[in-house]
Amino acid sequence: MTNWVLKSRDWGLAAHSAVLGAAVLALACLVAPLAMVAGGVPGLAASAVAGGVCLLGAWAALLVCHAFRRTKYALAAVLAAMVPRMGIPLGLALLLHFRVPMLADGGLFYYLLVFYPVTLTLETLLVLPPADKPRTDSSPTDSAAR
Repeated sequence: MTNWVLKSRDWGLAAHSAVLGAAVLALACLVAPLAMVAGGVPGLAASAVAGGVCLLGAWAALLVCHAFRRTKYALAAVLAAMVPRMGIPLGLALLLHFRVPMLADGGLFYYLLVFYPVTLTLETLLVLPPADKPRTDSSPTDSAAR
């Protein structure tokens, strides 16, 4: 996995967006049968909406981070991307929770707890700046201590 993460840092915005979309789709395929059994059609709808709003927030954060890619402001970009990364899923889910009772009955916020950590982790791994070269700092004291 580490090798994949290191290679993926050099990919473009479209490839990163596709990876996020594929991951959410794969997770949705795993969650959908459980949502249908647990909550019926409202549960299935709530899981689909939760996946969609988390993906939308991750894509927006990815766009913000890609604007500052390969600069000395990479940490600032990741921090600035927290607004869309967290604000879009929570804001839309809160709005939909009160406006669409079927989604609230289906457990929309529970499904956010499934999709949000996955999109957060994957999006953060994708936007880390590429490492120029691996560190091989070995001093005589380090090798002697091993």
